[in-house]
Amino acid sequence: MIRPKRMAKLDMYNYSLDFNGFHVTKVRIVVGNLHDPIIADISGEVAGNEGFMYVEGHYLKFIEMAVVIEDSQYLLDIEVLEI
Repeated sequence: MIRPKRMAKLDMYNYSLDFNGFHVTKVRIVVGNLHDPIIADISGEVAGNEGFMYVEGHYLKFIEMAVVIEDSQYLLDIEVLEI
């Protein structure tokens, strides 16, 4: 597959990655609350790059996104497919 020329770069956020074997399945970004402007920034960046993302050397395609609360911390869960 040819890599897209433009991608949302998520390395600048406070994030963690979930893996299934060697493949990234989810990017989890810490946000302050449900109304944190980071959510809009990331959503716009992902949409503006046709769902393509890059983080830590992994090229990803957006599937879906949701804000969840875990251990009293708000997380933006981005489900992805590694390309």
